[in-house]
Amino acid sequence: MSVALRNAQFAVPVRRAPLRRAVCALRAALGASRFDVGLVCAGNALMRRLNGAYRRRSEPTDVLSFPFHQVAAGELPRPRCRAEYNLGDIFLGVEYIHQQCRETGEDFDDVLTVTAAHGLCHLLGYRHDTKPEWEQIYVLQGYAEGWKEGTWEEKINERPCIDQLLYSKDKHGYYRGWFWGYEETRGLNASCLSVQGSASVVAPILLKNTSAQSVMLDRAENLLHDHYGGKDYWNTRRSMVFAKHLRVVGDEFRKKYLQSTDEADRTQYKEDWTQMKVKTGTALGGPYLGVHLRRRDFIWGHREDVPSLQGAVKKIRSLLETLKLEKVFVATDAVEEEVELLKKLLPEMARFEPSLEELELYKDGGLAVIDQWICAHARYFIGTSVSTFSFRIHEEREILGFDPKTTYNRFCGETEKNCEQPTHWKIVY
Repeated sequence: MSVALRNAQFAVPVRRAPLRRAVCALRAALGASRFDVGLVCAGNALMRRLNGAYRRRSEPTDVLSFPFHQVAAGELPRPRCRAEYNLGDIFLGVEYIHQQCRETGEDFDDVLTVTAAHGLCHLLGYRHDTKPEWEQIYVLQGYAEGWKEGTWEEKINERPCIDQLLYSKDKHGYYRGWFWGYEETRGLNASCLSVQGSASVVAPILLKNTSAQSVMLDRAENLLHDHYGGKDYWNTRRSMVFAKHLRVVGDEFRKKYLQSTDEADRTQYKEDWTQMKVKTGTALGGPYLGVHLRRRDFIWGHREDVPSLQGAVKKIRSLLETLKLEKVFVATDAVEEEVELLKKLLPEMARFEPSLEELELYKDGGLAVIDQWICAHARYFIGTSVSTFSFRIHEEREILGFDPKTTYNRFCGETEKNCEQPTHWKIVY
């Protein structure tokens, strides 16, 4: 069955094909592939009219859903004829969403997908008054004893929490926590699982060891991709080449502000990724330190292994002195107040700060690529603990041929007891 997408506004460019694919995937995940869905991308004026007419709120909003069937939350409709194989229509306030993303710094396409998922859930009976609770919260962690030398073993066990649990019981016995700002969300049970291995190691727990119908996995970054690090993985990763126009922007910034060029840095790049096979340790990198410093919501779940700004600056200065470098490039999602503090504490810091025109042109995803590309060419890189953004830089530096000692490094929290550094996943051709 189809996902009919119509763009009824001209204020914001919408990448329709990826959005349609995302909605198709979400519909399939909810078991509703047999049903049609209508998707309308609307501007503020239309969303204001619809919101006023149906919800008596004369203001634009992010999403409005108009279900074809009335069903209980999670139930699928039971159509009696072909015409009833229809979930309904979702109106996405793309202009409103874009304005919100400009203010928060979030990626527009990512938020658009999440908002479409929100609307799709409404078509399937979920409401804002549906009880926002998880029957079971599993906080994933490593093993207190670490990984012992010898044969690698995939395992999972319910263990006492190594770090203080970031969820606490309220007076009604519910577990409360951050939940990404959703204040009414709560948990009925919370416990810690020590894991070592691939994502599939969790399957027996979910299928056999719990009767919970809703399970939240917190700190899922402790799990490995089932096929991570093999030839197929690296072939896939190597083929994911950054867009050339974004690389050019990064290269121009390197040359102008960091005295870094491919010739001097020994980081020659081939457009055909199948020909990009570089011996480890041959890349030198530009005469600057590359830093990725994650902030914002990330620190809520990583309070101990992410340093304060002062702690990060102290480490940066130590590295600059040790490496005899004078310049540092910082990629960070810090809020404006934190960026201003960084500038005071680290006046030699360089950042790619886009103009309004560049922000509109490249969007948040493009700016992230530019930051990653510049960090990937540094003489030495230090990132943030278990951050996907830092992982991508590790991989790009591995592809470019850097010495692992200059790549797989991370900041430590001031109170962190065991600051384990990232694992070197050697490239496989």
